[in-house]
Amino acid sequence: MAKKIRKKIQPKRVVSVSKKIVLIALVTSVLASALYTYLVYWSFARLRPFSTSQAILTTVDMHYAVDIVKKNDDGTYTISGWIFKGTSPIKVANNHVVLKDLQTNQYFLANTEMVQHDDVAKVYTGQKYAGFTSRILQLNPNHTYEIEIYYQSDGNNILLDTGKILHG
Repeated sequence: MAKKIRKKIQPKRVVSVSKKIVLIALVTSVLASALYTYLVYWSFARLRPFSTSQAILTTVDMHYAVDIVKKNDDGTYTISGWIFKGTSPIKVANNHVVLKDLQTNQYFLANTEMVQHDDVAKVYTGQKYAGFTSRILQLNPNHTYEIEIYYQSDGNNILLDTGKILHG
């Protein structure tokens, strides 16, 4: 007689996750995302010390304008405009707003985003990538700053005084 072997069928385990754990995980994720966003924003909007030793100070063959210099409602500052050299279209855009503190003679480099400027391209053929904008988190309120542009597009290394002033 052959014996029948019976396998015991184990009931499937139901994993129960409490609402409290899900809520804690959700809140932690939201807080981590908010912190990351704040740190990225702070990193982008802060000024870094800048040395002019490598830059050529010139305005020869430069075309530029600083269109916007303003203090925003949230206390940050916005500086926007456009810049290019000669008549050749920019192939690699890499420009920065530089602030010279007139009280200390220190230079500060602001992170700057390159933006498309279609209105510039209409006047200067092919220069739609000449635009820039910079958002600065804070300045010393008792200082005055000279706005300069560090033009590194297409391998250049030019520091240009725009003649514009920003009061902290």
